[in-house]
Amino acid sequence: MAKVGSKRGSYSSPRQQERQERVLQSARELIANRGYDGLTMRELARVSEVSDKTLYNLFATKDGLVMAAVADLLDAIVTQVQAGEQAAGLAAILRYTDAISAQILVSPEYAQAMSRALFQAEDSSPIVDLLLRSNQKFLQRQLRHAQRRGELTRRVQSARTAALLTAHTWGVLLLWNKGLLSLSSLPTMSRQSMLTSLSGVVSEQGQIVLKNWSDNV
Repeated sequence: MAKVGSKRGSYSSPRQQERQERVLQSARELIANRGYDGLTMRELARVSEVSDKTLYNLFATKDGLVMAAVADLLDAIVTQVQAGEQAAGLAAILRYTDAISAQILVSPEYAQAMSRALFQAEDSSPIVDLLLRSNQKFLQRQLRHAQRRGELTRRVQSARTAALLTAHTWGVLLLWNKGLLSLSSLPTMSRQSMLTSLSGVVSEQGQIVLKNWSDNV
C-alpha cells in the first residue's frame, strides 16, 4: 500500500500508467456518486473501459483498489505541496492544510464517503493507517524540518505535536461530516484550527511564517 508522500509506482509504458490512473479516477467518481458500498468491481471495469480480468490483475480486491485510489490522490497532493520554493517545515504543513481543503471543495461527496468509512473503520483497517497514521508521519517529518529551520521552540516534541495536528484536522472534518459545519466554512475552520495548534510551539521566526499565511486568508 502506498504511503502519503511516496512516489507512484513505475509502469512499463505510458499507456499502462494512463489506464491505471483512469481506473483510480473512475473509482473515486463512483464512490462519490454511490458511496463505498455502492462501488462494484464489475461496474468500475465498465466505466473505466477495461476488462474484468485487467482490473483484477491491477487490483486483486475492492479494498486494495479503494486504498490505492486514496493513496494516489494523497500522493498527488503531497507532491504539489512539496513542489514550491518553501517545500519543507511550517510552510509545507500550512500548504498541505490548504491543499486538503481545496480537494474537499472539488469533490465533497468523495471526501464525505471516505471520511465516513474512516470513522466507521476498525483500528486495524488499512484506511486508518492511510488517512491517520501516514498523515501523522508526514506532519512529524515537516515538524522536524521546521525545528531544524528554527521555526519551532526547542521544547517541541514532534511526535506529540503531529498527533495534535492530526486530531485537530480530523476534528474539523468530523464536524463537517456530521453536518455541524458547512462546506463553505471548512477551509477557514481548518486554517484557524491549524493556527491555534501551532501558535503555542512556534519561535519568533515561525510566527512570521504563520502571520504571512494567516494574512492570506
